[in-house]
Amino acid sequence: MSRNTGLVCSEGHRAVLDALIATGLTFHLYTNEKTPEHSDDWSQYIEPRLIGYAPVPLNAAQWTIQDGTPAIARYPDVEFKFLSPPQEPPVEIFGSFIISGGRRLYAVSPLATPFAVLNVGDALLLAPTLVQGMAPIAPVLPKPGPP
Repeated sequence: MSRNTGLVCSEGHRAVLDALIATGLTFHLYTNEKTPEHSDDWSQYIEPRLIGYAPVPLNAAQWTIQDGTPAIARYPDVEFKFLSPPQEPPVEIFGSFIISGGRRLYAVSPLATPFAVLNVGDALLLAPTLVQGMAPIAPVLPKPGPP
């Protein structure tokens, strides 16, 4: 018996991203220093317990998809604003993750450098991006809180 392996074309990459986005995705942050692995599930990531933090539902209509191989889905910048008073030691954000409405973990992105929440009003601005089955998430300039 011979096997015939098919090449996934550009339209197939876009269809995969369209289907994934349509599941109803939610964007979260995590505070534990964990190296993502393919076998992870969402419960292995600890979310911040800070006033003002809440996961952000990602509206399917706001994604833009760039066709190609690979296809790239981009979402507008998402701002997380923290209203908790400073803590000792400071809470550090190590990365973000995206789950589906069915609580399936679809993407995890560690930050290049952890973001320390030092002041009331500190904000972290991130740009969710899905590339085929991966979600590299690049921090956009973190906004400092009031002095």
